[in-house]
Amino acid sequence: MNTKVHDIAMAALLHDIGKFWSRTGNPKPYDEQNKANFGDTYLHALWGGTFVEQFMGNADIARWVRNHHKPSTREELLVSLADHLASGERYTDEDQELGQAKDAALVHILTSVCLKEADKVEHGYLPMTHHGYGAFLDNAFMPREPFDVAPECYPMLWEGFEKAVNAVRPEAAPIETWLALLRRFTSRIPAATPNRYTASVPDISLYEHSRVTAAIAACLEADNRTEAEIKEWRTVFDDASFNPGKTQGNVKALEEPLCQLVCGDLSGVQEFLYTIPRKGAAKTLRARSFMLQLVASACAEFCCREAGVPPCNILYSGGGRFYLLAPARADMAVIAATLDEYVQDQFGGQLAVIIGSAQVRLGDFLPGKFSEVWKLAGEFCSQRKGRKFSERAKKHYDKVFGCMSAFVEVVSSAPGVESELEEGEVGADALYVEWGRKLTHAHWLVKTVAGEAKQDINAFFRKLGAEYHLVPDSGALGGLPQAVEIMELNGYDPFDAMYRLKPRGNVAFTYRLTANHWPKDPRGENLTFGEIAENATGAKKLAVFRADVDNLGQIFTRGLGHRATAGRVSMLSQTMADFFEGYLQWLCKQENYRERLGVIYAGGDDVFLVGAWDAVLDFAVELREAFARYAFNNPAFSLSGGVVLVDDHLPVRHFAELAGKAEEMAKGHKRKHNGVDMEKDALTIFDMPFGSEELPRFLEVK
Repeated sequence: MNTKVHDIAMAALLHDIGKFWSRTGNPKPYDEQNKANFGDTYLHALWGGTFVEQFMGNADIARWVRNHHKPSTREELLVSLADHLASGERYTDEDQELGQAKDAALVHILTSVCLKEADKVEHGYLPMTHHGYGAFLDNAFMPREPFDVAPECYPMLWEGFEKAVNAVRPEAAPIETWLALLRRFTSRIPAATPNRYTASVPDISLYEHSRVTAAIAACLEADNRTEAEIKEWRTVFDDASFNPGKTQGNVKALEEPLCQLVCGDLSGVQEFLYTIPRKGAAKTLRARSFMLQLVASACAEFCCREAGVPPCNILYSGGGRFYLLAPARADMAVIAATLDEYVQDQFGGQLAVIIGSAQVRLGDFLPGKFSEVWKLAGEFCSQRKGRKFSERAKKHYDKVFGCMSAFVEVVSSAPGVESELEEGEVGADALYVEWGRKLTHAHWLVKTVAGEAKQDINAFFRKLGAEYHLVPDSGALGGLPQAVEIMELNGYDPFDAMYRLKPRGNVAFTYRLTANHWPKDPRGENLTFGEIAENATGAKKLAVFRADVDNLGQIFTRGLGHRATAGRVSMLSQTMADFFEGYLQWLCKQENYRERLGVIYAGGDDVFLVGAWDAVLDFAVELREAFARYAFNNPAFSLSGGVVLVDDHLPVRHFAELAGKAEEMAKGHKRKHNGVDMEKDALTIFDMPFGSEELPRFLEVK
């Protein structure tokens, strides 16, 4: 990625940071004489430009931020166009009251989804707090009825943001750090708000709008779009936005491809996770699950780097799938072929990465259009999945079918840590057990430059130019290659990371939500399946729970209707991930479940966990109830799953199959309730499916 793409992306990422600052009620930081050049509507641009000057010291980026509403140069026009395209998300509602920006809470995106007109729900509003760790209690995480934001919310959030910014050397902080800072402090702040002029519905966060704006801007700059092109597209798009239905004269421009939406999917996930020896399976599963997350993330970052854009272009990554925006002129076929070759060679055909892409035209940023592109990219990816080996086999038959019997998978250890392998643990299984132990005590995941070549799991990541190392709370970076990113797991304190790890050079400070809880013994070691079963009440049995969200494809393709835009679809994905990767981890750590169940896999909208049978049953019911609250009881959202009782010595692949069949039974559960036909929204318990309306009777019997 060249410097100009980086700077344009930074300007677009911070173009609305002045909205955050100006809502605090702090004194104006700019010279009043500059105010005459801007209308009242654009004062946030003055706040934003001043922020960049004070904290980053970059005059060019400050100017592009300050002038994005009144652009005169190519760079200012480019940021402005990206802002307008990302702002296709905004709409008004005659029922929305006018007011002041600082009083508006963020509308929960799940309450904007509707699959049946009769099921439309009132908007729920999210509490204004920081994102992630420390914000999963119901009063901070769950939506509520309309409310005015407390006067202290913006000042408190800004104080935390400013403190974190000062801790990360803002004048040289990588864009990944700025993404993490905005995610942490602006995910619950609305971008557009109702004001004294318009009744804008505040349903897109400042973080999501800023991130999508940066992604679009990076694509346009990477393709070196001309000033004339940018001007024309901005004019045509604004005309189409404000005069819907009157686009006849602009059809050609609206068909112009501006970028590509890329969908990537890891194939072979279940085989990779579940086809393992029974001995030590409990200690191996977590490591394999976490490794899958890293492989998917690394693949998405590789695609961005090869396409010449920053990681802000990754719109979503979770559950073994990712979506990103790439420049229209990027050769994604070559990038995809290279990446899949790396994956197949390293994992012996057990895993493959499938990539499909769809053109995103100027008109696709208009309301209601982006979900069609999202669907198309996913369909292209699915089509390729059915022939994942065919293209490569035509050229390299022996590599494709020969490597499947020559696969050796191992995992690197952080330097200076002795291996503690049990008797009988050999090869890849032993090393995954070791990785799992390190994951148990890891506080940070450190991404480094590629070091010396070895036959370990980093052999794959090194091909992508990086390595990953798990570092405990009391650890250090000594002996590791040069760190480039320090990711705190389920927390975020960049000052603490900088003080304790003392990294050299310009390092990014980010964080990662990951559902990886596992019960531990008094020494802090992971429990085996047998030990977990001993924690059950009554029969010393395990139960396995698998579930996912019903009708997810329809939710993304139809649920947002005419309001489906890049920002809204992306925000819907992130909102689901917050529940299944963040809230789920928090719930697992509560006293009722902490020592009695563990997560095998959770990401996107999927859940797979194991534990003492009575704890799993209670958890399955509680998680479904929590998801209903999170969706503000929107009928469009439901969770179907299955709970099966198993012996602790049953091989993983068998209990995974049993739980999968139970989940399918729940999704196929048709019944009548009060004369209404119902399907899905069910839980199979010990081979008996119960609809959500039937569960209370079962629980009474239990």
